Amino acid sequence: MPSAIPCVGSLRERRNFDDPLARKAFRLYGFDTTAHLGLDVVQPTPWQNRAALLEQVDSGDGVGRRRWIDVRTQVLSGGQRVRAVFRGNWGYLCAAVGCILTFVLLFQPWLATGTAGTDGSIYANAFGRLHVTTFYVDLWAQTPPPTSSASGVWGILTSVAIFVAVCSLVVNWVTRTEVLTHVATVATFFVAVLTIATAVYLDSKGDDLTRAVSFGSARDPGTQIGLLLRWAKGHSTYPAPGFRQVSWATASLTSYVVLACAISMASTMAAVAQWIQGRRNHRA
Repeated sequence: MPSAIPCVGSLRERRNFDDPLARKAFRLYGFDTTAHLGLDVVQPTPWQNRAALLEQVDSGDGVGRRRWIDVRTQVLSGGQRVRAVFRGNWGYLCAAVGCILTFVLLFQPWLATGTAGTDGSIYANAFGRLHVTTFYVDLWAQTPPPTSSASGVWGILTSVAIFVAVCSLVVNWVTRTEVLTHVATVATFFVAVLTIATAVYLDSKGDDLTRAVSFGSARDPGTQIGLLLRWAKGHSTYPAPGFRQVSWATASLTSYVVLACAISMASTMAAVAQWIQGRRNHRA
């Protein structure tokens, strides 16, 4: 053995165990310092070091600190995962939220006859569901009161487009495929188009719905009986000529229609803007 290696016998004492040169020399030539020195020393493993550290943290006031560190780590890791999912998809996220809001607005009254009907009022939503209030003044008239209905096809088509748009947007957040990107963009465009088409259709049904809650000819004896009964019950005044001024308005779309159309168009613009930005980044 080269002379540079210190003698084992000279290292028997504990004070020489702390000599860094001796320990370095023994490790360099493959000797176990604890075995040659005759010391009962156990070198801790990395797992034992971590366990000792956790034990030290758990002792005393370190329990609360450790829990706070664990919670903070979980929150930070969860926030990083959320940012990774939504990175580059904020336009699609806004489009999805807008589509959901549009779907909720479909169930609100979209058309109201207001004071246009002389015997009541009608409210209709995008699915053609009618809420009618009437006194049936023409119930005993020779001509029965007219009936009217509104179709819910446009509302159903809008709902299908919203379902396709939201599903494709959600799946595209995870997969990020070009096909789903095109599907989501086109679906949000059709949501706006069908929402506007639903509003136009209901607006065209305003006159028909108004006639359903209006009495016919006042010269009909059955209509006169109905008017007198309504006046006697105190629900309205008797429509005699020249007695009072009467004001009325035609059927009109409600503010829910304007809000739904605005949100659907804003969702489309957000999706298209995100799609254009994605194409630019892909080319770059």
